[in-house]
Amino acid sequence: MIKPFLVDTHAHIDLFDQPDVPDMLMRATTVGVGRIISVAINLDSALQALRIATANPGVFATIGVHPYEAEAVDDALIKHLGKIGKENEVVAVGETGLDYHNLKATKKAQIDGFKRHIDLASKLGLPLIVHCRDAYEDLLKILFETRPPNLVLHCFSGNVDHLPAFLELGCFISLTGIVTFKNADALRDVAAEIPIDRLLLETDSPYLAPQERRGQRNEPSYIRFTAEKISEVKKVPLEELIKETTSNADKLFGDYFSDQTLFEAR
Repeated sequence: MIKPFLVDTHAHIDLFDQPDVPDMLMRATTVGVGRIISVAINLDSALQALRIATANPGVFATIGVHPYEAEAVDDALIKHLGKIGKENEVVAVGETGLDYHNLKATKKAQIDGFKRHIDLASKLGLPLIVHCRDAYEDLLKILFETRPPNLVLHCFSGNVDHLPAFLELGCFISLTGIVTFKNADALRDVAAEIPIDRLLLETDSPYLAPQERRGQRNEPSYIRFTAEKISEVKKVPLEELIKETTSNADKLFGDYFSDQTLFEAR
């Protein structure tokens, strides 16, 4: 096994053209990506992520419903997700959370769905992958009430003032290629303040391609650009940043990761 390697803790591999997945995974290995978590956004997405993870060592799956689709979350769906969540390749519940940016689902439905996911993560003993956009007050209120023990705030878009509360909750903070954007000075200020032992890296591919690949479909191999920018911002050698963020991924998901990496499948 090659170490240190990069871990893309949040990608939507089910949204890629599936014939392209083997080549996409090969490109990821060439820049040192060793593991990828294929994150679900609904039931069909969870099933597809599980199929991809089962077929590709080093790829892992999650179960969950994005807040955009919170209106669909009911007892039957949670029960179905719970069954899928017992598979060995499933490493987390999510993505779930709150998104008030354009309210594709009502606040009530989002809050109810988020709480159901927190309960499911507790029952399965899995970490929680949390999405938040323009809803920090309500999100923090729920998290302080429920205190899920293992969670990551993915694609962090808040400001420095939001950090202390999430750190108090023991939350890992994950950054995307947005940190490389020309107009992302505020997020780079956040990156500088995140303790390195709470930091994770992700692409959120096929979305949010970094500055060097703007206008293209994002993919896990581009995580290298994000790592390089954060290394520069934090004034930490790149290899040390990779080592620390991979260690953090192991702390959060390690009980559910197998020993497999993408390198073993190439």
